[in-house]
Amino acid sequence: MHVVMVLALIAGTHLAATAVPGPSTLVVVRSALGRSRRSAAAVAVGVMVTDVVWALAAMGGISLVFARYPWFHRTLGVAGGAYLLYLAVKTWHGARHELPGEPSRETGGRSFASGAMTNLTNPKSVVFFSSIFAAALPPDAPIALRLGAVAVVACNALWWHLVLGFVFSLPRAHQMYAPLKPLIDRVSASVMGLFGAVLLSEAE
Repeated sequence: MHVVMVLALIAGTHLAATAVPGPSTLVVVRSALGRSRRSAAAVAVGVMVTDVVWALAAMGGISLVFARYPWFHRTLGVAGGAYLLYLAVKTWHGARHELPGEPSRETGGRSFASGAMTNLTNPKSVVFFSSIFAAALPPDAPIALRLGAVAVVACNALWWHLVLGFVFSLPRAHQMYAPLKPLIDRVSASVMGLFGAVLLSEAE
């Protein structure tokens, strides 16, 4: 398969999966609505960096490690589920205690860590990357093509989440969010908690 076609296939598949709302999407959107565009951008960078980590891990065959040591996969699942439940509780508690538009005490570093931790504690990512790389990359793919595939993943993850952060940090979005903040935050917390519960149940 031609190099451009391989990279296009990986880009399209990854973008389609990234566009499906998940924990990372919720964290970026909530940061944009409740904090600032800069905070949302830092979260987006955190998500991108950990997507690259998972992609490189998939390239290195970490799925084989999961198969050989299932306890390692379960441990990641438990850690991920527990972290998402923590975020859910924190979001629910802040639904009325944190006012939209007030100065944020969260630094860029903490926003980055929030995006990175949310994405890093999802072991499903490495299964996804292992699958698309196995399907799209030939077994003898040169290192340049493999690095190109990781670069595509990085670009996709970054631009998609930056766009989300930009859109949901617009003044109009904040105006619509303010009166509905308690409801939106509690719905987000419920969805985040559901993601966490699913990870925990699958880790058993």
